[in-house]
Amino acid sequence: MVGRIAYDDSRMGYANAIAYVLVLVSILFTLYFFRKLSGARKHMGPA
Repeated sequence: MVGRIAYDDSRMGYANAIAYVLVLVSILFTLYFFRKLSGARKHMGPA
């Protein structure tokens, strides 16, 4: 019983860590893409 609870708890922690990493990666990717896009728009000049 205690082993099962600890196992479920550790799996929840693992899923939580994966979710945290995914959020972090998506934020970094969005920032990178936004900077690349704004840089390209600056390079092209006013449309």
